[in-house]
Amino acid sequence: MQVKALRHSATNYIAIAKHKMDPRDECRLVCFLLFRGQALPEVYVIPAAAWLQPNCAFRDYAAEWGIDYTNKSKPIFEAYRIEEAIAKLGA
Repeated sequence: MQVKALRHSATNYIAIAKHKMDPRDECRLVCFLLFRGQALPEVYVIPAAAWLQPNCAFRDYAAEWGIDYTNKSKPIFEAYRIEEAIAKLGA
């Protein structure tokens, strides 16, 4: 599991080096924490397979995979909230 954090600011992009993550690895997860002010962070658990079909949230560049958190991509992240991940484990 890789843990990545972002403090909501002007830049909303996080890079993950391609040599450190293979999206075909079913066991690989990315824990993404989004900090806003003094509140507890929003936590998302994203399987590496999300990068197999890149979109506006999960980017595929030459040397890196990217997390791009913007107003446009925000709805995509809802499915990866930690609460959703925990609910799936209990199902």
